[in-house]
Amino acid sequence: MQKPKILYYLHTYFMDSALEWLNDLKSKYEVHLLVELSPDSLKSTVIDIDTRNINSDFGDLYDVIDTETKALLNPYFMGLYSVKYIFYPTKQMLSIKNLKITYNVLSYIKKNNINTLHFDTTSGRFMPVLPFLFRIKKIATIHDPKPHTGEESFKKTVIRKVYTSMVNNYLFYSRYSYRQFIQNHIHLHTNTFTAQLKPYSYISKLNPTSNGANKYILYFGRVSYYKGIDLLLDAFQSIVSQYPSINLVIAGKGSIEFMPFDDTLNSHIRFINKYVSIQELAELINSAEFIVCPYREATQSGVLMTAFALNKPVLATNVGAFSEYIVENENGMLVDPSMIGIKNGILKMLNNNYYKKLEDDMNSNIPKHLVNNANVFTELYGN
Repeated sequence: MQKPKILYYLHTYFMDSALEWLNDLKSKYEVHLLVELSPDSLKSTVIDIDTRNINSDFGDLYDVIDTETKALLNPYFMGLYSVKYIFYPTKQMLSIKNLKITYNVLSYIKKNNINTLHFDTTSGRFMPVLPFLFRIKKIATIHDPKPHTGEESFKKTVIRKVYTSMVNNYLFYSRYSYRQFIQNHIHLHTNTFTAQLKPYSYISKLNPTSNGANKYILYFGRVSYYKGIDLLLDAFQSIVSQYPSINLVIAGKGSIEFMPFDDTLNSHIRFINKYVSIQELAELINSAEFIVCPYREATQSGVLMTAFALNKPVLATNVGAFSEYIVENENGMLVDPSMIGIKNGILKMLNNNYYKKLEDDMNSNIPKHLVNNANVFTELYGN
């Protein structure tokens, strides 16, 4: 039986998790990668693309990324049959121009006899051409089965409903995400598959220049209300009196209107409210005492996989799928999603440098929980 020919359609936001998946997938199947680019998705943790390098709507991804990024991504892309991008020049989701651009993908699918299309999260821009692909098996990775608080929109609802009616199989990276999805789509339970995320090894290939002398607790990632940064700040305020030398770094782009600030904490908090490059992030994690995820709600989180790749322990609230990835006394700690819970967790991590013991164990021990998604590949894609 002929191996599936897979077109893996990827948004830049999820490239970190996709690299690990593609690295395993390419050894078993003929895989073509297509990365969707638009003005609001040229920067992610992994890549930062200059629009001046984009000379066409459809082309080779290597032509639009810089030399350092090529070196970082090449080990993951080697073995793929092609690595392309499709560029939508406006933020508009649906338009005649977008349809014409998407036609390039339809031609490419036909030219390469693609029989499986895997969306790593659903694409609104690609949505209008789905009906023309009725003979092709369609798979969708669902990162967030339900929009987080404050991030719901009519557009997301429409996209979700359209894909639900046309996709054959769904992939989730946690049992929690699967259960969320099935609650609203019970009839699709036989079309769902669950895999495990791997630590994002790409960041471990960088060489941080920082010596890690200036220690701090680190939050990194997009700034949004559901991520509970205000709870973290309230907790941190009550910790400073006990640990007067403690510092906190919050690194990520987003709105800060909901965040409480106390002028007395200015000397203890550094807020980096901007896009953080992969090199900057590696430096920040390398110098951190530990990582904190004070979320009010979550599905799974790429923050965990990024931190674990650099052997940094994580203090996280016990929400979503965090308990599926954080193992107490091995790679982190789980606490109640409240100011008191976060405060007590931070104090425990700091007490007798408990975070350091966790980090030392992570650096010296062979991982006890190796991830193998081989069986999922066979069930999801076929032989």
